[in-house]
Amino acid sequence: MAREYLRFKLDIALPMSNDPEGKKSKKQRVLEANPQLAEKTVWNITEYDLIFKMLRKLRRFAKTINEKQGNEEPYIAKYHICRHELGLPCTEEEEIMPEKEG
Repeated sequence: MAREYLRFKLDIALPMSNDPEGKKSKKQRVLEANPQLAEKTVWNITEYDLIFKMLRKLRRFAKTINEKQGNEEPYIAKYHICRHELGLPCTEEEEIMPEKEG
C-alpha cells in the first residue's frame, strides 16, 4: 500500500569556539561558544546532550517502524564541521548512531 511520509530535514549550525591546537572535543567547543546549551534540563542532562539524545531516539524510532516495509525509507542523521568562514573545507560527515535499545 502506498503511503505518505512526514520527512524531517534539519540544517542547524551551532557556533564553536576556536581550537587552534585541536585539543578540545566538539562538545566542549560548542558549549564554550553557546553556554546556554550547558544548562541542565529537567532530566538532569545538558541541552547539548538532549539534542543528540533526541536525534538518536528518532533514528531508533525510524528504524523500528521502517523495518520490513516494502520500500524501506532511509533513516540517516549526520553532522560535520563547517569551516567555510575560515576559508577551509568542511570536515567529513559523521553519522549520529541510533539510540541503543533497552
